[in-house]
Amino acid sequence: MAAFQNGYFVGLCNRVGREEELDFAGESFVCGPDGVMLARAGTGTEEVLVADLDLTACDRSFARRLFLRHRRPELYAGWLGSTPT
Repeated sequence: MAAFQNGYFVGLCNRVGREEELDFAGESFVCGPDGVMLARAGTGTEEVLVADLDLTACDRSFARRLFLRHRRPELYAGWLGSTPT
């Protein structure tokens, strides 16, 4: 969801195996700026996940056309209690 809303790639890494009382399933993934899953690791398998990324997809993303144009970064410093640089 964050990838789609912000128009960037997201990669999530997860461990595999058991540690104390926790079971880690793996299933790491890479998601594109359109929200589509580009690559996903298997359940319970140790593997290296590789995905080819087209970085120009960020410029073409829905978020860039819809959400980002309405952002007002000049207001961020005031909300965060700091002065703009």
